[in-house]
Amino acid sequence: MVTSKEKMVGEELDEFDLASSEEETSSQEAMRLATEKYDRCDIYLGMEFSTDRQASAYYDMYAKQEGFRARDGEVRRLEDGTICARQYVCSRAKRMREGEAEESNQKRGPAVLRKGCPVMIEIERVSEYGWEVVDFCDEHNHKVVSPYWEKVHKGKPPKSKKKMDVRKEEGVQTNFISDALEEQTCGYVGVGAEDASNRTMGGKPNAFGSDGQIVLDYFTKWQVRNATCVFAVQLDDEQCLSGVFWSDARARLMYNLFSDVVIFDTTTKINGNKLLFATFLGVNNHAQLVFLGGALVASETEATFMWIFRSWLEAMHGYQPGCIITDLDEKIQHATSKMFPNSNHRLCKRHILKKVPQKLSDVCLKFKEFHHEFSDCICKSRTESEFENNWTELVLKYSLRSNEWVSSLYKQRHSWVPAYVTGIFSAGVLTEWHVEGVYSIFDMYINENTTLKEFIKQYETALRVMLEKEGDEEYKMICSKPELRTPVPMEQQAAEFYTRVMFLKFQKEFIRSLACIAMLVSDCGGLELYTVKETMHDDSGSGVIFRREDNVANCSCHFFESDGILCRHALTIFKIKQIFIIPDRYILRRWTKFAKNGKASEDDAIRPNDEDATSVVARFNSMFSEAIEIADKAALSKETYLMAIKFLRELNVKVGATPIDANVSIEEENVRQDSYKKGH
Repeated sequence: MVTSKEKMVGEELDEFDLASSEEETSSQEAMRLATEKYDRCDIYLGMEFSTDRQASAYYDMYAKQEGFRARDGEVRRLEDGTICARQYVCSRAKRMREGEAEESNQKRGPAVLRKGCPVMIEIERVSEYGWEVVDFCDEHNHKVVSPYWEKVHKGKPPKSKKKMDVRKEEGVQTNFISDALEEQTCGYVGVGAEDASNRTMGGKPNAFGSDGQIVLDYFTKWQVRNATCVFAVQLDDEQCLSGVFWSDARARLMYNLFSDVVIFDTTTKINGNKLLFATFLGVNNHAQLVFLGGALVASETEATFMWIFRSWLEAMHGYQPGCIITDLDEKIQHATSKMFPNSNHRLCKRHILKKVPQKLSDVCLKFKEFHHEFSDCICKSRTESEFENNWTELVLKYSLRSNEWVSSLYKQRHSWVPAYVTGIFSAGVLTEWHVEGVYSIFDMYINENTTLKEFIKQYETALRVMLEKEGDEEYKMICSKPELRTPVPMEQQAAEFYTRVMFLKFQKEFIRSLACIAMLVSDCGGLELYTVKETMHDDSGSGVIFRREDNVANCSCHFFESDGILCRHALTIFKIKQIFIIPDRYILRRWTKFAKNGKASEDDAIRPNDEDATSVVARFNSMFSEAIEIADKAALSKETYLMAIKFLRELNVKVGATPIDANVSIEEENVRQDSYKKGH
């Protein structure tokens, strides 16, 4: 007898098209939709499903809710081969190897993790359009994951707890689904660091090898020392370590301030080219790279990149970047379009040009001038039509029309050729002036010959150098004044607001504008069109439209839109119009000395407002961000350090002496949990 509740579950699942449909809805998507509908999944004898696929998806939801992973079990068929019954079982249903003690201290292969667990569900076909639950067991012979933690853990580790994130991702055929913590630290049992270690040792050989334990140990201890750090692990089909991802609180703070441009660099490999070291990099207000997160992975599939992107987005609270710049790779591009639908996606010109000697080796060896001409065609074509002409001439000259790689570059020209990518802010990464040390920091310390044992030390060294360079630039900015070359108020204003590096960039444009000439082409309806050239003999030029009403100057070179600094052409028009102060709209906060003071913008999507910090985790994250800012500034001199450390110690004493109502804290956390459940 099927209860009304059971029928309701089946009917609602039908609405979500869990069975095969014209749109071929995936089981994962069906699970997501159904999970949004129900707070809890229950299973009963006699429960009916329209299809076995529907039953499988529902049991997966049930397993996730109860804290274990499900997999397919036995299948029974009729004489004609038609499936008449199916089992779905706990992932640990397989019997242990004979002769192996459960408490053995020896390293175990993947099969040992299977403990003969009896938990299962069996369904039988009762009609052409229906399946029924005929057998069901829900008593495990091993510990399972806390269902509560599965729901609320994302990027929010509890106080004094150690977390290892082992998550099943869509499209990744990994044999795990739940997050894990080490049992000794928080009582959360699942796939702990020891199990993950064993999986790097047992089963088939993998790219991490036995040294994978070094990586796991490092990041586990690193996470214990830094409570807000994020550390995620991916396993492959053989339960072997196949990927790790990490990011820390400082990365989130930097992303909070500079989320407009993110570089996803995948050019570095280690361990004999067996492992990819992928990094997320941002650009700070000194035009320096800042580390936003990293991953080590053994495979370079679309599913792997999806996992990396998803892990990083969760660490950044789901806030997508304005522009993400990646390497030219079809798998990365597909994953990027799926995971960053609201971001502008561009390809790295530098990496493409770097691949020319490899991809076109025959041409480069035969014609020494080719690489130079190829680079000029890309970098010196100022307009789309100019690029088209130069490209056609280059392809014909070197007989490259049938070359697949060259053809693919042309098809994707709108994503990487400067003449096409102007107008999309890239903080200088995509234009001719380059961010200081783009992609070179880690390249100086890590390469394909770096072993996993060496990687940790070299990674820390590179990160320390990166931070030291940032600190040095902050010190120079605070303790020195830039040299002014004119008495014009605009240059003085720029020196006051911009960081040292960005002032020098502005000053270069400003000085060159003094040699530019402008010719009025038309004046209509408050809009003036000018052609601006650097010399009388300059055949090319840039068109500037000036709007008298609000002193807006739009230049055809799109330098401001791409890089965030006024170009010489617009500055020439301001000079003619006797505008001696940079209009506010042309001073981007991200390039100023004050970029790290407070929020990066009014609609800050990462750091919560004080009023919104209603949970322990939210309050912790908010205070941690503020503390990081204080440390960044105070560390620049001994005087500010002593002042800050004295204040923090006094504050620590005051906070410790303040009574805390534990009941209120528990009540707040319960409210947060209830709110979370209602929203999910």
